[in-house]
Amino acid sequence: MSEKSSNFEIIEAEDRNFSLGSSGINENALKNPAFVYLTSLGSKFSRTGMKNALLRFAKFFGFQNLETVPWERINVASINLYKTQLLKEGRSPNTINTYLAAIRGVIKAAWQIGLISDHEKLILATVKPVRGSRKYSGRALSQIESSKLISFCRAKNEAIDIRDIAIISLGIGCGLRRNELSELKLDDINFTDQSIRVIGKGNKERIVCGSEIVFIRLKEWINIRSGGGCPEVFVRIGKHGDLRLNRKLSPMAIFKMLQKRAQAVGLEKFTPHDLRRTFATRMLDVGADISIVKEAMGHSSINTTQRYDRRGLEKVREYSRSIQV
Repeated sequence: MSEKSSNFEIIEAEDRNFSLGSSGINENALKNPAFVYLTSLGSKFSRTGMKNALLRFAKFFGFQNLETVPWERINVASINLYKTQLLKEGRSPNTINTYLAAIRGVIKAAWQIGLISDHEKLILATVKPVRGSRKYSGRALSQIESSKLISFCRAKNEAIDIRDIAIISLGIGCGLRRNELSELKLDDINFTDQSIRVIGKGNKERIVCGSEIVFIRLKEWINIRSGGGCPEVFVRIGKHGDLRLNRKLSPMAIFKMLQKRAQAVGLEKFTPHDLRRTFATRMLDVGADISIVKEAMGHSSINTTQRYDRRGLEKVREYSRSIQV
């Protein structure tokens, strides 16, 4: 591996630590606006996603990696050409705008390190985002589906099952993201007032609360997990049921666990983020004001929270039929 490529290797794997101090970054990397932009992102998941977006842009113009792109030569025509290609591919407006946001991030970094002028930055900022919307992806689990998952795990009731019940319960009952589940610390849990301190996207702290049953299930797992090892709540479990207290459960491991559980129960596939959608949908379904749901989920905008509403067409029909004409 070349020295140049190794500078970007630190911005890719979910299970690696993002560490500038030990990466051996050379001076050229610090002059690369893509690297400067990616290292400015607060979340390793954001870095991975935006790195992939930039790689897609680079490869569209014939570059195989981010190191060889002459980022300072980006112009309005090249961005619009790329945007047109994404539209031809049928990409959703949200996806295209995310890709454009990554490019804008590199443009800003290029300006910050003196590769482009104020005038060039202003011109590039005139590229408009794509308008429109698509039906949001993902789904909410029904009460029957979540009950099936919990019952299936409870039937075996081994350490791994108790752990997975706690993860599913926190996802549905508190709306935690998979990386928040992975990073959750023992010290972040307050059983007295049934609350959890969460550090979410953008390094934003919030306090989440849950029902009594959620904390009962969480306590069951912690009693098995006990103290020691890593500070995280959820740890790996070996094939023979041995707890690996020094190895936290990664976000990818949580994703794969839920896929495995869904298949075992015969449910339609769902993702960890669908548990979060389920949380929002059920809160709205019981009458919670959307501003309350926004706070519970740690969103900056109610518009973001609205995308998590999966009450669906049946709810629309229910309310529509009650209208007197």
